[in-house]
Amino acid sequence: MSDSISPMGVGGVQHLVERAYRESDPMQFVRELFKNAIEADATRIEFGPEWQGVAESNVYRLMVADNGAGMGPEKIEAYLNTFGGGGKPIGDAHENFGVGSKTSTLPWNRLGVVVLSWTAECPDGSMVWLCRDPATGEYGARKFETDNGEFVNVVAPFDDEEIGIDWSSIRPEWIRGHGTVVVLLGNHGTEDTFVEKVSGEEPFGGKGISAYLNRRVWKIPTGIEVYVQELRSNKRADWPRSLKEAAAGKPPAKGKVDRRWNHRRLQGAKYYVRYKKTAKGGEKATGSVALSDGTVIEWYLWQGERPAVHSYAHDKGYIAARYDDELYDLKKHHSSFRRFGITSSDVRERLTLIACPPRSGEGEFGVYPDTARTSLRVMGSKRAGEPLPWDEWGDEFAHRLPEQIVDAIKAARSRSEGSLDDEKWKERLAERFGARWKRPIFRKDPGGQATVSPDEAGRNSGQTGRRRKPSKKPRPAGGRSRSPESSGGSSGASPGPKPARAAQAAGGVPTYRWVSGEDVEPGVAAVFVPPSAVATSGEVLLSEDFAPFSEVIRYWQQQYPDHLADEVGQAVRDVYGQSMVARVAHSQALVRDPNWGQKKVSTELRSPAALTMAALGLVNEDHVISSRLGSILGVKRNVR
Repeated sequence: MSDSISPMGVGGVQHLVERAYRESDPMQFVRELFKNAIEADATRIEFGPEWQGVAESNVYRLMVADNGAGMGPEKIEAYLNTFGGGGKPIGDAHENFGVGSKTSTLPWNRLGVVVLSWTAECPDGSMVWLCRDPATGEYGARKFETDNGEFVNVVAPFDDEEIGIDWSSIRPEWIRGHGTVVVLLGNHGTEDTFVEKVSGEEPFGGKGISAYLNRRVWKIPTGIEVYVQELRSNKRADWPRSLKEAAAGKPPAKGKVDRRWNHRRLQGAKYYVRYKKTAKGGEKATGSVALSDGTVIEWYLWQGERPAVHSYAHDKGYIAARYDDELYDLKKHHSSFRRFGITSSDVRERLTLIACPPRSGEGEFGVYPDTARTSLRVMGSKRAGEPLPWDEWGDEFAHRLPEQIVDAIKAARSRSEGSLDDEKWKERLAERFGARWKRPIFRKDPGGQATVSPDEAGRNSGQTGRRRKPSKKPRPAGGRSRSPESSGGSSGASPGPKPARAAQAAGGVPTYRWVSGEDVEPGVAAVFVPPSAVATSGEVLLSEDFAPFSEVIRYWQQQYPDHLADEVGQAVRDVYGQSMVARVAHSQALVRDPNWGQKKVSTELRSPAALTMAALGLVNEDHVISSRLGSILGVKRNVR
């Protein structure tokens, strides 16, 4: 057998390009062009309009420039006209693939993606023009005819009268000796590619580029400056018509249009999470929680007023995963925060959670980015290829909420926790469902990863348990220690926190709480929050803004004198709160049913939509409300 092979050819590359483009984020091209410049060791990167096209054709095309190492004629052709090869091969799962800049730009720049690069060996520059052949649909490098009749892919920059750009003079003055410039021509040459990808799409302009990178990139590497030439106005007539006009230092005379740009330097998401203090004394608290699979959840909480950030970065809290200083799987929805034990909109707006999972290959659990670099996947476990385990991370974090976050949640609550004041009702509910509904506690255990005071063993884990560093001493054979100290007896041992482990005990039943509509999704009656360090048996949040609730309260208030309105309203809320808790508690009976299971019960029966449906229908609640009000206020008197 021969020791060599013929490399497999790739046919129909346009289909691969188009498919990768469809699977990418709409702004993925910004990330790819930014990463290419970083990997070229650039110290300055700038996004802005190509100003010659503005002056000659009134077209605002995107130009990205950097002062990186640059590429000579051979390298620029091999890299740019090869799908995943030529000095930038497709690497392993953790490497930045050599296909991103092409797949994210060519489908909406079929006329051309022009790349110019300068090196010390080639100071006049090399130029490649990637485009789509209208006859075949294939993507590739445009061929230029030389004076002797030959056709080449790489040429020296030239004056292109047809496009209206002198490519030989396009290099910014701050690129000296070496660097690269990329210009996006659109599909027809008339599109404002600096502002939008396709006519009719929501424009992004410079502000969109700033916002995307400040939200996608966790931090800009040290020693690198990234700028965006933002257009201030949405009115095209008010845009600057030249670089000189855009960069004017002084405002125009009174009555004249201010066409100046915002020459914004990007800082990355971390900068805005750990922003400066406000004049009103806002402070930030930070920390981290290590989870059982090796993932670390970093948290950043503003205590007090959060500084204003505006539209060029995240102005409120969010949840995301960090990988190689990029953020993935961004989440801001109420339900995502609830999974992490965060139920208050006030805290949600001030809290940012960053999950930092291990990379695949570093242990039993790890993650890697998909080909499009838009999401992370699990590798090295039974769940290989699946999305990130946000539910598991949230559940574990919720049970171990840092003290500062717990305090913030409690301070933000406008009403007391539950209204289960009827002791007989509570006892009856606990008797029926307590054995099914487990509540988290801590039990003393020398091999445990938490600590608990001797007089607190068996109590609520969210109230008394504290995480501790893993012990290096081996755990005693036979499991948990049976010494008097570990079993709660007196042994004369020194007082103070003891090792403990989390456990589950029967008897916990969810509480309920009425909240404003800001704390739940719009239009829903109630949501269920799984157990956490704040609500150790979980809680049901009922929306004050749910219209049917308001209608029922008004109806019953009309049956009694005005001065009893508050008592009537509270009684109605108690009935609905207790009935919703009973429904959620009863659903626990299906957790061990093979037709349901914990996941289906949680995602389907306890979903906001299911609880909203359960809150409708007046027969049962009406009967209970009538009986409750009759026992408290007597026979209803329709007296106003």
